[in-house]
Amino acid sequence: MTEKQHELIKNLFYSVSDIERVGDHVENIAELVNAEDQESRIVFTEEAERELSEMMSLVKDSFTCAIRALETGKWCSISGHPYES
Repeated sequence: MTEKQHELIKNLFYSVSDIERVGDHVENIAELVNAEDQESRIVFTEEAERELSEMMSLVKDSFTCAIRALETGKWCSISGHPYES
């Protein structure tokens, strides 16, 4: 295995770990929102819902940029403006 392949595999493992962590957080939030026990259930304000929606959009954009970077070797900003690494 070349050094470049080794680095790619190492970074892919980090990426998988990050994706799993995001999924765990989403699952925890969903469980709190959908809890059957009223005392355990959380309710978001409209502002919190907007902020959560914005965070989800940023996470999706981040994943899209990460996938593009893996495919092309070029980084991009969250706003979609590519730049060379």
